Amino acid sequence: MKEKDSRHDRLALRLSIIITRLLSGEILSLRTLAEEFGVSERTIQRDFHQRLSHLDLVSGHGGYRLSGHLSATRQPDIFTFLQKVGLSGYFPGLTRKTVNNLIRSDLHYPCLAWHNTIEAHPTSAECFYRIIHSITATVGIQIHKTDKTSLFIEPYRLVLNQEQWYLIGCNLSELNVIPLNHIFSVTVTEIPFFRQKDICHLSSKAEFIQSLPYFNYFQRLLAKMGTTP
Repeated sequence: MKEKDSRHDRLALRLSIIITRLLSGEILSLRTLAEEFGVSERTIQRDFHQRLSHLDLVSGHGGYRLSGHLSATRQPDIFTFLQKVGLSGYFPGLTRKTVNNLIRSDLHYPCLAWHNTIEAHPTSAECFYRIIHSITATVGIQIHKTDKTSLFIEPYRLVLNQEQWYLIGCNLSELNVIPLNHIFSVTVTEIPFFRQKDICHLSSKAEFIQSLPYFNYFQRLLAKMGTTP
């Protein structure tokens, strides 16, 4: 187990360093990265093609880079990101000044947030990206689940509870909660939907988020009670 955790830690560190350099505008070569991290070029290529497939990458003779024109002086707004995904509350009195100090620290990390590794399905990374895209574009998605069933969903939000991501959405006006690791693949449609304010509000409430692991159980229980004569 410790060896597996160590491998995950090395992978997470490698990907975070690669993403940081891409955001700073660098062009990264397979050979240089392979030598730096002590892995094969095939492993680095897998990083770009699979693990970082959600990024808008461009490859050429010089290596891999982000499309567009991010420069080293244009820092990504990590402060806003932490606020939007609900992580700012983990840092007492978080300000942009604090975030900038954390970003500039290269050799020694001033703080470390320890958490258990999330067990995910091999296709979860691409599913996660497609769901995020469909939420921001306000279009429906076709969910293909690991139990071989399919479902059309109007996606509202992805929520992390403990060690599991949950997709909150609607199907025929009925609220649905689907664990991410139960989703095998996602097809983004061009069918728009109107986002209901009451569901947006409900999906951000602490009481509702705490109940996510038990949502489907209670939904089945209530349905059974409703059919009882």
